[in-house]
Amino acid sequence: LSFREASPSRRKKLTQELLRWCVVVAIGLATGTLASGIDYAIAALTRIRFGALRWLVAAGYDPFALTAIHVSFCVAFAAVAGALVCFVSPLAAGSGIPEVKCRLNGVNIPLVLHPLTLLAKAVGVLFSVAAGLPCGKEGPMIHSGAILGALMSKVNACAIPGYEWETETRDLVVAGGAAGVAAAFGAPVGGVLFAMEEGASFWNSKVMLQSLVSSFVSALVLNFFLGGLNSE
Repeated sequence: LSFREASPSRRKKLTQELLRWCVVVAIGLATGTLASGIDYAIAALTRIRFGALRWLVAAGYDPFALTAIHVSFCVAFAAVAGALVCFVSPLAAGSGIPEVKCRLNGVNIPLVLHPLTLLAKAVGVLFSVAAGLPCGKEGPMIHSGAILGALMSKVNACAIPGYEWETETRDLVVAGGAAGVAAAFGAPVGGVLFAMEEGASFWNSKVMLQSLVSSFVSALVLNFFLGGLNSE
């Protein structure tokens, strides 16, 4: 039975299901794009820091001054990350994985999936890494992907009557977390395994397929954009 030959009620259901899968793909696109942007920003800030030091070395500055300037750059970058956590969203501190696991297992922490938390998390991690702190974007990308999944769920809620908010948002948060793992490590299957073993307390074939699709799209977008990143 083709789409045109289907009854209006069936066409409506098919349209809603198509919208759900478009949102899953959008989660992967958004997460992969965010991870690529973070990588480019880290590379740019690192070039600024070491470019300034190379210029100062060529200008003949003494080692004490070079050390002081280098430390100043690192402290300034770290201060930006700290200010975001203190004044924008305290939940942006740390990896965010425990908070996401709490949300997926029924503990509703306020603002854990808020857009301001995403802003503080994404910008904070790039300044933290650029400052030379012993951290990476792996955990923050999982939290960021989960937030993007929750935000995308609002698209479905606006377009689909009778939307089961808690259930479907939970499933999209799982898909976002899986996409975050794929964006951090370039491993889409690893994202699905993480969501299955560490994240979701409820699992079925649909959740697995959503996680797999979002993870593959996220990894594809990441590799597409980072193909032009000059790592030197």
